[in-house]
Amino acid sequence: MCHLILLSPVFALSIFWFLPLWIAVPAYSLILLLSMLLYVATVRVMRLPQITGVHSLLRRSGVVIDVGGKGPRVRIGGEIWQALSADRLQVGEQIKVVKQHGMTLEMERAA
Repeated sequence: MCHLILLSPVFALSIFWFLPLWIAVPAYSLILLLSMLLYVATVRVMRLPQITGVHSLLRRSGVVIDVGGKGPRVRIGGEIWQALSADRLQVGEQIKVVKQHGMTLEMERAA
């Protein structure tokens, strides 16, 4: 389906068969301009870095929600994670993710 959108200037050439030239040229110019803007936006999005999985958590900030039990638990982006930290964390404190060890995140205090 996306290839059909990218070929819209080619398909739009058919308007020269159905419309008078004084209407077809501005209409085709508009279609061509919109297509070029779509191409530029697509290329920009494709060049963005991939931020999924483990890499999406690194350097993200969150808040400590619990410090008892098996260790501190933190909320990052709506998810609750077990945490490790060399610092003594308090509930409500802002933290930043440094590393990930399986399902446990290593934290430090946010600056």
